[in-house]
Amino acid sequence: MMVTLDSETRRSIVAYRCEAAHAALDDAQYLFRGNRLNAAANRLYYACYYAVEALLISSGIQASTHQGVKSMFGAHFVVSGKIDVRWSKYFSAVLGLRKTADYDFFVKYEAEDVEPLLNQAEEFIATIEKLIQV
Repeated sequence: MMVTLDSETRRSIVAYRCEAAHAALDDAQYLFRGNRLNAAANRLYYACYYAVEALLISSGIQASTHQGVKSMFGAHFVVSGKIDVRWSKYFSAVLGLRKTADYDFFVKYEAEDVEPLLNQAEEFIATIEKLIQV
C-alpha cells in the first residue's frame, strides 16, 4: 500500500532513521571491541539498512522488506549512477554477513570477517547521507 507523507513527517522519519544508523554503528563498534562478533555483524547491517532506508524515504521511494530496500537502492541510486556500485556490493556484503550471523548454525565470526566491513561503515553512511534530500 502506498503511503503519502507530508514533508514534515518525511523529514522527521529520515532524521530518525539517520540517528538510528549512527546508533547501530556505535553498537556494532562496541560489540566488536567486546568480541561479540555475530552481534556486531547484525548491528553493522542495521546501521547500513537504516541509512539506506532514510535515503529511500527522503526520495519518496517505498520498500516494505529488506530485499525491497536493497532492490530499490540498486535500481534508483546505483543503476542511475548516483552512487558508486562498490556501495551496492558493500551493502550486499553486510546483508550476507548479518543473515549468516543470525540464521546459520554453528557460525562464529572471527575479527577478520567483520573488521573490514566495519571499517567502511562510516564512509558508507556518510555517502548515503550526502544524497538525502528532504
